[in-house]
Amino acid sequence: MGFLLALIPAIAWGSIGLVSGKLGGNAYQQTLGMT
Repeated sequence: MGFLLALIPAIAWGSIGLVSGKLGGNAYQQTLGMT
């Protein structure tokens, strides 16, 4: 179960990156959005 919890942040980060990219955000804006 612990490994699933460990994967959640990585999956969420990747998903946000993909969505932000499709919306026209660049890597810098994506990073700011996560902090």
